[in-house]
Amino acid sequence: MKRYLYLAVLVHGCICAQSPAVSSQESILAPINQELPSWLRFSGEYRIRAEGYEGGAYTAGNNEGYLLSRFQLSVDVRHSWFRIFAQMQDARVLGNDAIPSSFPFQDTFDLRQTFLELGNLEKDHFAVRAGRQELFFGDQRILGTANWLNTPRSFDAVRAAVNFANVRVDAFSASVVNPINGIFDHSKAGSNLHGLYGTITNVLPGATVEPYFLWHLGPGLRTENGLAARRNTKTLAIRVARKPQDKLDYEVHLLRQFGSYQSASITNSVSTYAMNFALGYTYSKLRFHPRVYADYAYASGDKDPLDGKINTFDQIYPSGHALYGIVDLFGWQNLRDFKTGVEFKPIKKLTVSTAFHNLHLANARDALYNGMGNAVVRNAAGAYGTHIGNEWEGTGAYPFTKYLTSGVGYGRLFSGEFIKKATKGSSYNISYLFLTYAF
Repeated sequence: MKRYLYLAVLVHGCICAQSPAVSSQESILAPINQELPSWLRFSGEYRIRAEGYEGGAYTAGNNEGYLLSRFQLSVDVRHSWFRIFAQMQDARVLGNDAIPSSFPFQDTFDLRQTFLELGNLEKDHFAVRAGRQELFFGDQRILGTANWLNTPRSFDAVRAAVNFANVRVDAFSASVVNPINGIFDHSKAGSNLHGLYGTITNVLPGATVEPYFLWHLGPGLRTENGLAARRNTKTLAIRVARKPQDKLDYEVHLLRQFGSYQSASITNSVSTYAMNFALGYTYSKLRFHPRVYADYAYASGDKDPLDGKINTFDQIYPSGHALYGIVDLFGWQNLRDFKTGVEFKPIKKLTVSTAFHNLHLANARDALYNGMGNAVVRNAAGAYGTHIGNEWEGTGAYPFTKYLTSGVGYGRLFSGEFIKKATKGSSYNISYLFLTYAF
Protein backbone atom coordinates (compact mmCIF):
# COMPACT_ATOMS: atom_id res chain seq x y z
CA MET A 1 0.00 0.00 0.00
CA LYS A 2 2.78 2.43 0.90
CA ARG A 3 4.31 2.12 -2.56
CA TYR A 4 1.05 3.19 -4.23
CA LEU A 5 0.68 6.17 -1.89
CA TYR A 6 4.15 7.30 -2.94
CA LEU A 7 3.26 6.86 -6.61
CA ALA A 8 0.11 8.93 -6.06
CA VAL A 9 2.20 11.73 -4.53
CA LEU A 10 4.42 11.83 -7.59
CA VAL A 11 1.50 11.65 -10.03
CA HIS A 12 0.06 14.69 -8.28
CA GLY A 13 3.48 16.36 -8.57
CA CYS A 14 3.61 15.64 -12.30
CA ILE A 15 0.17 17.20 -12.80
CA CYS A 16 1.12 20.27 -10.77
CA ALA A 17 4.37 20.49 -12.73
CA GLN A 18 2.40 21.54 -15.79
CA SER A 19 1.36 24.82 -14.12
CA PRO A 20 2.72 27.98 -15.82
CA ALA A 21 4.96 28.81 -12.87
CA VAL A 22 6.95 25.61 -13.18
CA SER A 23 6.70 24.85 -16.87
CA SER A 24 8.44 28.07 -17.88
CA GLN A 25 11.16 27.68 -20.49
CA GLU A 26 13.50 29.56 -18.17
CA SER A 27 15.49 28.00 -15.35
CA ILE A 28 14.68 29.29 -11.87
CA LEU A 29 18.35 30.28 -11.56
CA ALA A 30 18.33 32.24 -14.81
CA PRO A 31 17.54 35.62 -13.16
CA ILE A 32 20.43 35.10 -10.72
CA ASN A 33 22.89 34.03 -13.43
CA GLN A 34 21.92 37.03 -15.56
CA GLU A 35 23.08 39.34 -12.78
CA LEU A 36 26.40 37.54 -12.37
CA PRO A 37 29.55 38.02 -14.46
CA SER A 38 29.73 35.75 -17.54
CA TRP A 39 32.47 33.60 -16.00
CA LEU A 40 30.32 32.52 -13.03
CA ARG A 41 27.25 30.27 -13.25
CA PHE A 42 25.07 28.32 -10.83
CA SER A 43 23.06 25.24 -11.78
CA GLY A 44 21.39 22.32 -10.09
CA GLU A 45 19.00 19.39 -10.22
CA TYR A 46 16.35 17.91 -7.99
CA ARG A 47 15.10 14.36 -8.55
CA ILE A 48 12.48 12.49 -6.59
CA ARG A 49 11.62 8.86 -7.31
CA ALA A 50 8.88 6.70 -5.86
CA GLU A 51 9.96 3.09 -6.02
CA GLY A 52 8.54 -0.19 -4.81
CA TYR A 53 9.35 -3.87 -5.12
CA GLU A 54 7.62 -7.18 -4.47
CA GLY A 55 9.47 -10.43 -3.86
CA GLY A 56 12.67 -8.94 -2.43
CA ALA A 57 15.44 -11.54 -1.94
CA TYR A 58 13.23 -13.82 -4.07
CA THR A 59 10.89 -14.22 -1.09
CA ALA A 60 7.10 -13.99 -1.41
CA GLY A 61 5.63 -11.24 0.76
CA ASN A 62 8.91 -9.31 1.01
CA ASN A 63 7.49 -6.06 -0.34
CA GLU A 64 8.55 -2.47 0.24
CA GLY A 65 7.93 1.05 -1.05
CA TYR A 66 9.89 4.26 -0.46
CA LEU A 67 10.85 7.66 -1.84
CA LEU A 68 14.33 8.59 -3.04
CA SER A 69 15.19 12.30 -2.97
CA ARG A 70 18.33 13.82 -4.50
CA PHE A 71 19.34 17.47 -4.64
CA GLN A 72 22.46 18.75 -6.43
CA LEU A 73 23.75 22.33 -6.56
CA SER A 74 26.75 23.30 -8.70
CA VAL A 75 28.93 26.34 -9.17
CA ASP A 76 31.01 26.75 -12.33
CA VAL A 77 33.81 29.28 -12.79
CA ARG A 78 35.13 29.43 -16.37
CA HIS A 79 37.90 31.37 -18.06
CA SER A 80 39.30 30.96 -21.55
CA TRP A 81 41.98 28.57 -20.28
CA PHE A 82 40.83 27.31 -16.88
CA ARG A 83 37.74 26.12 -15.04
CA ILE A 84 36.83 25.52 -11.39
CA PHE A 85 33.76 23.38 -10.73
CA ALA A 86 32.13 22.23 -7.48
CA GLN A 87 28.96 20.24 -6.83
CA MET A 88 27.18 19.61 -3.54
CA GLN A 89 24.76 16.71 -3.20
CA ASP A 90 22.13 15.72 -0.64
CA ALA A 91 20.65 12.25 -1.18
CA ARG A 92 18.01 10.77 1.13
CA VAL A 93 15.66 7.81 1.39
CA LEU A 94 12.24 8.69 2.81
CA GLY A 95 9.48 6.52 4.26
CA ASN A 96 11.97 3.73 4.78
CA ASP A 97 11.20 0.58 6.74
CA ALA A 98 13.53 -1.96 5.18
CA ILE A 99 16.26 -0.53 2.97
CA PRO A 100 19.37 0.99 4.61
CA SER A 101 19.80 4.73 5.15
CA SER A 102 23.23 4.49 3.54
CA PHE A 103 24.86 3.83 0.15
CA PRO A 104 23.40 3.51 -2.45
CA PHE A 105 20.28 5.21 -1.07
CA GLN A 106 21.46 7.95 1.29
CA ASP A 107 24.44 10.30 1.67
CA THR A 108 23.40 13.61 3.17
CA PHE A 109 25.09 16.95 2.40
CA ASP A 110 28.40 16.01 0.86
CA LEU A 111 30.78 17.22 -1.81
CA ARG A 112 30.28 15.10 -4.92
CA GLN A 113 32.59 16.95 -7.34
CA THR A 114 35.25 19.61 -7.12
CA PHE A 115 37.97 19.98 -9.75
CA LEU A 116 40.32 22.33 -11.53
CA GLU A 117 40.51 22.10 -15.31
CA LEU A 118 43.27 23.63 -17.41
CA GLY A 119 42.12 23.99 -20.99
CA ASN A 120 38.79 22.64 -22.25
CA LEU A 121 38.57 18.87 -21.89
CA GLU A 122 35.96 18.56 -24.64
CA LYS A 123 37.27 21.02 -27.23
CA ASP A 124 40.99 21.80 -26.86
CA HIS A 125 43.86 19.79 -28.33
CA PHE A 126 45.16 19.23 -24.81
CA ALA A 127 43.57 19.66 -21.39
CA VAL A 128 43.98 18.41 -17.82
CA ARG A 129 41.40 18.00 -15.06
CA ALA A 130 42.36 17.23 -11.44
CA GLY A 131 40.13 16.66 -8.44
CA ARG A 132 36.87 14.92 -7.61
CA GLN A 133 35.04 14.26 -10.86
CA GLU A 134 32.92 11.92 -12.96
CA LEU A 135 34.50 9.36 -15.28
CA PHE A 136 32.38 7.77 -18.01
CA PHE A 137 33.18 6.33 -21.41
CA GLY A 138 31.33 4.56 -24.21
CA ASP A 139 27.99 3.12 -23.12
CA GLN A 140 29.22 3.12 -19.49
CA ARG A 141 28.91 -0.68 -19.36
CA ILE A 142 32.39 -0.88 -17.80
CA LEU A 143 33.07 2.64 -16.47
CA GLY A 144 30.35 5.15 -15.68
CA THR A 145 28.62 7.41 -13.16
CA ALA A 146 25.76 5.04 -12.16
CA ASN A 147 23.50 8.09 -12.22
CA TRP A 148 20.35 6.02 -11.62
CA LEU A 149 21.55 5.38 -8.06
CA ASN A 150 20.51 7.95 -5.50
CA THR A 151 24.23 8.32 -4.71
CA PRO A 152 25.92 8.33 -8.14
CA ARG A 153 29.61 7.56 -8.50
CA SER A 154 32.53 9.98 -8.61
CA PHE A 155 36.31 9.60 -8.48
CA ASP A 156 39.29 11.42 -7.03
CA ALA A 157 41.30 11.55 -10.24
CA VAL A 158 43.70 13.23 -12.60
CA ARG A 159 42.62 13.09 -16.24
CA ALA A 160 44.32 14.39 -19.38
CA ALA A 161 42.94 14.46 -22.92
CA VAL A 162 44.70 14.82 -26.27
CA ASN A 163 42.35 15.60 -29.12
CA PHE A 164 43.46 15.98 -32.75
CA ALA A 165 41.34 15.64 -35.89
CA ASN A 166 39.66 12.21 -35.77
CA VAL A 167 41.59 10.81 -32.80
CA ARG A 168 41.12 11.45 -29.09
CA VAL A 169 42.98 9.79 -26.21
CA ASP A 170 42.03 10.14 -22.55
CA ALA A 171 44.48 9.09 -19.84
CA PHE A 172 43.52 8.97 -16.17
CA SER A 173 44.55 7.78 -12.74
CA ALA A 174 41.66 7.50 -10.31
CA SER A 175 40.35 6.17 -7.01
CA VAL A 176 36.60 5.67 -6.56
CA VAL A 177 34.88 7.73 -3.86
CA ASN A 178 33.26 5.69 -1.09
CA PRO A 179 29.98 7.38 -0.02
CA ILE A 180 29.39 6.99 3.73
CA ASN A 181 26.38 8.74 5.20
CA GLY A 182 27.13 11.24 7.95
CA ILE A 183 30.85 11.78 7.28
CA PHE A 184 32.83 13.49 4.53
CA ASP A 185 33.29 11.07 1.65
CA HIS A 186 36.80 9.83 0.85
CA SER A 187 38.22 7.68 -1.93
CA LYS A 188 39.08 4.09 -1.09
CA ALA A 189 42.67 3.83 0.14
CA GLY A 190 44.79 1.64 -2.13
CA SER A 191 41.98 1.10 -4.62
CA ASN A 192 43.11 2.56 -7.94
CA LEU A 193 42.10 2.50 -11.58
CA HIS A 194 44.45 3.68 -14.31
CA GLY A 195 43.37 3.86 -17.91
CA LEU A 196 43.87 4.88 -21.52
CA TYR A 197 40.73 5.36 -23.61
CA GLY A 198 40.87 6.07 -27.34
CA THR A 199 38.11 7.39 -29.58
CA ILE A 200 38.54 7.28 -33.36
CA THR A 201 35.94 8.72 -35.74
CA ASN A 202 35.44 8.71 -39.52
CA VAL A 203 36.86 5.20 -39.90
CA LEU A 204 33.47 3.55 -40.30
CA PRO A 205 30.39 5.49 -41.52
CA GLY A 206 28.66 7.11 -38.58
CA ALA A 207 30.54 4.99 -36.04
CA THR A 208 33.29 5.39 -33.45
CA VAL A 209 36.08 2.91 -32.78
CA GLU A 210 37.13 2.89 -29.12
CA PRO A 211 40.18 0.85 -28.07
CA TYR A 212 41.04 1.08 -24.38
CA PHE A 213 43.14 -0.31 -21.54
CA LEU A 214 42.30 -0.38 -17.81
CA TRP A 215 44.56 -1.36 -14.91
CA HIS A 216 42.60 -2.14 -11.74
CA LEU A 217 44.33 -2.39 -8.34
CA GLY A 218 42.89 -2.77 -4.88
CA PRO A 219 42.47 -4.74 -1.62
CA GLY A 220 39.37 -6.31 -0.12
CA LEU A 221 39.20 -9.48 -2.21
CA ARG A 222 39.55 -13.20 -1.45
CA THR A 223 41.46 -15.98 -3.13
CA GLU A 224 39.51 -19.11 -3.96
CA ASN A 225 40.55 -20.69 -0.65
CA GLY A 226 39.33 -17.64 1.30
CA LEU A 227 42.56 -15.72 2.03
CA ALA A 228 42.53 -11.92 1.97
CA ALA A 229 43.94 -10.79 -1.38
CA ARG A 230 44.75 -7.78 -3.51
CA ARG A 231 43.58 -7.34 -7.10
CA ASN A 232 46.02 -6.62 -9.92
CA THR A 233 44.14 -6.98 -13.20
CA LYS A 234 44.35 -5.50 -16.67
CA THR A 235 41.55 -5.12 -19.21
CA LEU A 236 42.15 -4.83 -22.95
CA ALA A 237 39.08 -3.96 -24.96
CA ILE A 238 37.65 -2.49 -28.12
CA ARG A 239 34.21 -1.06 -28.74
CA VAL A 240 32.76 -0.18 -32.14
CA ALA A 241 29.42 1.60 -32.08
CA ARG A 242 27.06 3.45 -34.39
CA LYS A 243 24.33 5.51 -32.74
CA PRO A 244 20.70 5.31 -33.88
CA GLN A 245 20.29 7.47 -36.96
CA ASP A 246 17.84 7.18 -39.87
CA LYS A 247 18.01 3.39 -40.00
CA LEU A 248 20.76 1.09 -38.73
CA ASP A 249 22.66 1.19 -35.45
CA TYR A 250 24.96 -1.40 -33.94
CA GLU A 251 27.55 -2.11 -31.25
CA VAL A 252 30.37 -4.62 -30.89
CA HIS A 253 32.21 -4.67 -27.56
CA LEU A 254 34.97 -7.20 -26.80
CA LEU A 255 36.91 -7.35 -23.51
CA ARG A 256 39.73 -9.52 -22.18
CA GLN A 257 41.00 -9.46 -18.57
CA PHE A 258 44.14 -10.96 -17.10
CA GLY A 259 46.26 -10.58 -13.96
CA SER A 260 46.11 -11.95 -10.42
CA TYR A 261 44.52 -12.00 -6.97
CA GLN A 262 47.45 -12.17 -4.55
CA SER A 263 47.48 -12.93 -0.82
CA ALA A 264 50.49 -13.12 1.47
CA SER A 265 51.04 -16.78 0.65
CA ILE A 266 49.19 -17.64 -2.55
CA THR A 267 48.40 -16.18 -5.96
CA ASN A 268 45.34 -16.92 -8.09
CA SER A 269 45.70 -16.14 -11.78
CA VAL A 270 42.94 -14.19 -13.54
CA SER A 271 41.72 -15.00 -17.04
CA THR A 272 38.27 -13.66 -18.00
CA TYR A 273 36.42 -12.17 -20.94
CA ALA A 274 33.18 -10.47 -21.90
CA MET A 275 31.36 -9.43 -25.06
CA ASN A 276 28.35 -7.44 -26.14
CA PHE A 277 26.67 -7.39 -29.55
CA ALA A 278 23.72 -5.15 -30.39
CA LEU A 279 21.78 -4.39 -33.56
CA GLY A 280 18.92 -1.96 -34.04
CA TYR A 281 16.80 -0.57 -36.87
CA THR A 282 14.67 2.59 -36.83
CA TYR A 283 11.67 2.81 -39.13
CA SER A 284 11.74 6.58 -39.39
CA LYS A 285 9.02 6.78 -42.05
CA LEU A 286 6.48 4.74 -40.08
CA ARG A 287 4.04 6.17 -37.59
CA PHE A 288 5.53 6.45 -34.06
CA HIS A 289 9.08 6.00 -35.56
CA PRO A 290 9.64 2.56 -33.97
CA ARG A 291 13.11 1.22 -33.34
CA VAL A 292 13.45 -2.54 -32.93
CA TYR A 293 16.63 -4.03 -31.51
CA ALA A 294 18.35 -7.12 -30.17
CA ASP A 295 21.23 -7.22 -27.70
CA TYR A 296 23.40 -10.08 -26.41
CA ALA A 297 25.70 -9.62 -23.41
CA TYR A 298 28.07 -12.26 -22.07
CA ALA A 299 30.50 -12.18 -19.13
CA SER A 300 32.53 -15.24 -18.16
CA GLY A 301 32.09 -17.17 -14.94
CA ASP A 302 34.37 -19.41 -12.91
CA LYS A 303 34.61 -23.00 -14.15
CA ASP A 304 36.02 -24.48 -10.94
CA PRO A 305 35.81 -22.69 -7.54
CA LEU A 306 38.90 -24.51 -6.21
CA ASP A 307 41.39 -24.66 -9.11
CA GLY A 308 43.32 -21.48 -8.19
CA LYS A 309 42.20 -19.69 -11.35
CA ILE A 310 39.75 -16.77 -11.39
CA ASN A 311 37.49 -16.83 -14.44
CA THR A 312 34.77 -14.45 -13.22
CA PHE A 313 34.74 -11.23 -15.24
CA ASP A 314 35.13 -8.00 -13.25
CA GLN A 315 32.61 -5.38 -14.41
CA ILE A 316 34.75 -2.66 -12.71
CA TYR A 317 32.60 0.51 -12.22
CA PRO A 318 29.59 0.35 -14.56
CA SER A 319 26.38 2.30 -14.99
CA GLY A 320 24.34 -0.87 -14.98
CA HIS A 321 20.74 0.39 -14.74
CA ALA A 322 18.45 -1.34 -17.26
CA LEU A 323 21.31 -3.02 -19.15
CA TYR A 324 20.25 -6.44 -17.83
CA GLY A 325 16.69 -5.52 -16.96
CA ILE A 326 15.21 -2.59 -15.04
CA VAL A 327 14.74 -4.89 -12.05
CA ASP A 328 18.46 -4.07 -11.56
CA LEU A 329 19.25 -7.37 -9.85
CA PHE A 330 22.20 -8.48 -11.99
CA GLY A 331 25.72 -7.39 -12.86
CA TRP A 332 27.89 -8.18 -15.88
CA GLN A 333 29.57 -11.15 -14.19
CA ASN A 334 28.93 -14.84 -14.92
CA LEU A 335 26.00 -13.75 -17.05
CA ARG A 336 24.36 -14.41 -20.40
CA ASP A 337 21.56 -12.02 -21.33
CA PHE A 338 19.63 -11.97 -24.59
CA LYS A 339 17.46 -8.87 -24.87
CA THR A 340 15.02 -7.80 -27.55
CA GLY A 341 12.73 -4.80 -27.56
CA VAL A 342 11.06 -1.90 -29.31
CA GLU A 343 11.08 1.85 -28.70
CA PHE A 344 8.56 4.28 -30.16
CA LYS A 345 7.01 7.74 -29.79
CA PRO A 346 3.19 7.61 -29.61
CA ILE A 347 3.18 11.40 -29.33
CA LYS A 348 5.91 13.93 -30.10
CA LYS A 349 7.61 14.15 -26.69
CA LEU A 350 6.67 10.80 -25.17
CA THR A 351 9.18 7.95 -25.54
CA VAL A 352 7.93 4.46 -24.70
CA SER A 353 9.95 1.25 -24.68
CA THR A 354 9.30 -2.38 -23.90
CA ALA A 355 11.80 -5.23 -23.74
CA PHE A 356 12.19 -8.91 -22.92
CA HIS A 357 15.25 -10.54 -21.32
CA ASN A 358 16.29 -14.19 -21.23
CA LEU A 359 18.90 -14.47 -18.47
CA HIS A 360 21.30 -17.34 -17.70
CA LEU A 361 24.42 -17.92 -15.65
CA ALA A 362 27.47 -18.27 -17.88
CA ASN A 363 28.67 -21.14 -15.67
CA ALA A 364 26.46 -23.16 -13.31
CA ARG A 365 29.24 -23.56 -10.71
CA ASP A 366 29.79 -19.84 -10.25
CA ALA A 367 27.54 -17.41 -8.35
CA LEU A 368 24.74 -15.12 -9.38
CA TYR A 369 26.11 -11.56 -8.98
CA ASN A 370 24.11 -8.41 -8.29
CA GLY A 371 24.59 -4.98 -9.85
CA MET A 372 27.28 -4.10 -7.28
CA GLY A 373 29.33 -7.13 -8.30
CA ASN A 374 28.60 -9.06 -5.09
CA ALA A 375 27.83 -12.78 -5.12
CA VAL A 376 24.19 -13.33 -4.13
CA VAL A 377 23.87 -17.12 -4.24
CA ARG A 378 25.99 -19.98 -5.51
CA ASN A 379 25.74 -23.73 -6.05
CA ALA A 380 29.34 -24.91 -6.33
CA ALA A 381 28.23 -28.32 -7.63
CA GLY A 382 26.43 -26.72 -10.58
CA ALA A 383 23.34 -28.81 -9.84
CA TYR A 384 20.74 -26.02 -10.11
CA GLY A 385 21.11 -25.29 -13.81
CA THR A 386 21.83 -21.91 -15.36
CA HIS A 387 18.44 -20.35 -16.14
CA ILE A 388 18.01 -17.26 -13.94
CA GLY A 389 14.68 -16.28 -15.45
CA ASN A 390 12.87 -14.13 -17.99
CA GLU A 391 12.11 -10.46 -17.51
CA TRP A 392 9.55 -8.22 -19.15
CA GLU A 393 9.81 -4.48 -18.73
CA GLY A 394 8.13 -1.31 -19.91
CA THR A 395 9.25 2.30 -19.48
CA GLY A 396 8.11 5.76 -20.52
CA ALA A 397 9.62 9.25 -20.33
CA TYR A 398 8.04 12.63 -21.00
CA PRO A 399 9.79 16.06 -20.88
CA PHE A 400 7.23 18.66 -19.85
CA THR A 401 9.75 21.43 -20.53
CA LYS A 402 13.45 21.82 -21.24
CA TYR A 403 14.07 21.48 -17.50
CA LEU A 404 11.31 19.20 -16.21
CA THR A 405 11.11 15.47 -17.03
CA SER A 406 8.99 12.64 -15.70
CA GLY A 407 9.34 8.90 -16.22
CA VAL A 408 7.71 5.64 -15.23
CA GLY A 409 8.81 2.01 -15.36
CA TYR A 410 7.69 -1.51 -14.48
CA GLY A 411 9.71 -4.72 -14.64
CA ARG A 412 8.88 -8.29 -13.67
CA LEU A 413 11.33 -11.16 -13.36
CA PHE A 414 9.78 -14.60 -13.79
CA SER A 415 12.03 -16.97 -11.85
CA GLY A 416 13.89 -19.65 -13.76
CA GLU A 417 15.24 -23.00 -12.59
CA PHE A 418 18.30 -21.56 -10.82
CA ILE A 419 16.34 -18.98 -8.80
CA LYS A 420 13.69 -21.53 -7.85
CA LYS A 421 16.26 -24.04 -6.58
CA ALA A 422 18.92 -21.74 -5.09
CA THR A 423 16.58 -19.30 -3.29
CA LYS A 424 13.02 -19.22 -1.97
CA GLY A 425 12.06 -18.97 -5.62
CA SER A 426 9.66 -16.05 -5.74
CA SER A 427 9.38 -13.93 -8.84
CA TYR A 428 10.31 -10.26 -8.40
CA ASN A 429 8.85 -7.05 -9.73
CA ILE A 430 9.67 -3.38 -9.39
CA SER A 431 7.86 -0.20 -10.34
CA TYR A 432 8.93 3.42 -10.20
CA LEU A 433 7.86 6.94 -11.07
CA PHE A 434 10.31 9.84 -11.08
CA LEU A 435 10.28 13.59 -11.55
CA THR A 436 13.49 15.49 -12.37
CA TYR A 437 13.87 19.26 -12.44
CA ALA A 438 17.18 20.63 -13.74
CA PHE A 439 17.82 24.32 -13.12
